[in-house]
Amino acid sequence: MHRIVFFGMDGPYATTPLAALVKSGHCPVLVVVGRERPRGHLRGTTKVRPARPGVLDRLQAKLTSGGGEESDLVSVAHRFGIDVLDTNSANEGKAASAIAGLKPDAFVVAGFPHLLSRPLLESARLGGLNVHPGRLPEERGPAPLFWALAEGKSSITVTVHVLDAGEDSGDVVSSTEVEVEPGVDGTQLLARLANAATPHLLRALRGLLAGDLVRHPQPTTTALRKYRPHFRDGRIDPTLSARAVYTFVAALANRYSLFAECGGDRFFVQRAISYDEGARCDFEFVLTGDRLILRCEPGVVELELKEDGALFTAEYVETEEELERALPMPGRIDVS
Repeated sequence: MHRIVFFGMDGPYATTPLAALVKSGHCPVLVVVGRERPRGHLRGTTKVRPARPGVLDRLQAKLTSGGGEESDLVSVAHRFGIDVLDTNSANEGKAASAIAGLKPDAFVVAGFPHLLSRPLLESARLGGLNVHPGRLPEERGPAPLFWALAEGKSSITVTVHVLDAGEDSGDVVSSTEVEVEPGVDGTQLLARLANAATPHLLRALRGLLAGDLVRHPQPTTTALRKYRPHFRDGRIDPTLSARAVYTFVAALANRYSLFAECGGDRFFVQRAISYDEGARCDFEFVLTGDRLILRCEPGVVELELKEDGALFTAEYVETEEELERALPMPGRIDVS
């Protein structure tokens, strides 16, 4: 039996492949749940959460699952009887020692929030694989999904690649493309990406363990890192089609501070209501109550604004740092 360590974070992008690994007979010996380190915290934190696969615990897991797909990675791991390492510093101290001490054969990564160090990677005898929600090498980095939608793309590529000490720079094993339906929520989109990528991951893992994995080195000339979005990156681009703007807002408005800038003023968006690519509007925008009708190229999109979600020119704060303090992005769905 091969000893696999799985790295991920809460959400379907990690829980889906973890469940598939277990069902395929490749149950990990440990699940490492990654957390973002709070700003200003110099020391990492690690908690060991051992599984207790008794009858009462399994029953409790079923009762608390709500009958749907679980998004909490700790709960899913425990449901399969797998111990968990909950950490924001996998490369350091207690966490790194615990992982290396298992003498793992391979790592599998799906949505882990930080890079694994070279010493940690070298502790896996056969190496590892990562499931990246972007095309490689063009879409390296922590936020390919945000940028694909911000650029108006109608499909997302998911790539399985070999882990190395770089950022999404290891040899490509396989990839698949998923169409983005207008109006899909970001979490639902991540679930679809995970479902599409999982068969490719399982085939790649079998190849890695058997020693016959087919690998394709990435070219370096087309590499373009997709950095983590800043506040101003949440600006809606009206030069995109109404469908693209609608899709961008529908997928990401509950995770990022998205806004439209119209007539010198800024309007923060709660959600996308509708779009019509055949409609024409003589004005840049129409504001009525909490609704913003925005002219796009082509069509119009209807957006619901946040309560007190308008900033007028005289109210703008000066710097991006002040902007982020005034209205920070409420969360992220990026996955590495």
